[in-house]
Amino acid sequence: MTGIQDQDRLQVPKAEWPKNHSYGKASPGYPRDLEVILQWGSDNLVEFNASKTQATLLTRKTSTVAPQLIMDNKPIKPTNGLKLLGVNISPKATWHEHVCSVAKSAAQKLSYLFRARKLFTPKQLLLLYKAQVRPAMEYCSHAWGSAPKHSLLLLDSIQKRAVRLIDDPTLTANLHSLDHRRKVGDLCLFYRYYHGRCSAAIASMIPPGAQFDRRTRLADNSHQFVVHLSTARTSVYQKVFLYRTARLWNTLPQDVFPLGYNLQQFKTQTDFF
Repeated sequence: MTGIQDQDRLQVPKAEWPKNHSYGKASPGYPRDLEVILQWGSDNLVEFNASKTQATLLTRKTSTVAPQLIMDNKPIKPTNGLKLLGVNISPKATWHEHVCSVAKSAAQKLSYLFRARKLFTPKQLLLLYKAQVRPAMEYCSHAWGSAPKHSLLLLDSIQKRAVRLIDDPTLTANLHSLDHRRKVGDLCLFYRYYHGRCSAAIASMIPPGAQFDRRTRLADNSHQFVVHLSTARTSVYQKVFLYRTARLWNTLPQDVFPLGYNLQQFKTQTDFF
């Protein structure tokens, strides 16, 4: 993830890990990486506040020791998770805690509509749900879309409550499921990345185009933008955004792709896939 959009003006420093680095243990590489970040901030007139800097160790190991980090001669206090741009990141990166937080916030907003439902028509309630409640359940979903199913069901239950609130089948019949909307959102983001509408660092992470050595049923049914995917060795890697979306991308029919780059047309046609 990167927060720098104009790559020609600012270059995010790339930290290099020592070859003999052991994760979860103190290493000379950590101070050097922090020095690189501080030097980058100095060169770009960005001042980092060490007292407000948070650090957490992302691992699925049961027994780990967080390294001692020091920035600008001040120790960085380790935390049990991070909140970055409204997204809660747990040490194990399971996204369950974040989805529960999102569901709680969306449920509170929906409860306000229930209290004031007599003041609005069903059409107005649908518009309020789409404008105020549903966006809260979709923000940055490409990052946490691989959350456990039992966590995502919490969000589905909120949409079902909204349908009961609106109480007009003619208005809610065409309301797509949240799972469908997350997949369309993932594909649209992947479409942008594939066509280079992103930073060079993100574009370099897109898998290369697939090449078929012989004519097979798979080759005949594949569109011209299909990408090559290596075999995922872990279930964790299968759930990351790029891999799971690339698999879905490869299953799209050819007719959903516009002749040129047209994100809105691609989104519209993918919405009916």
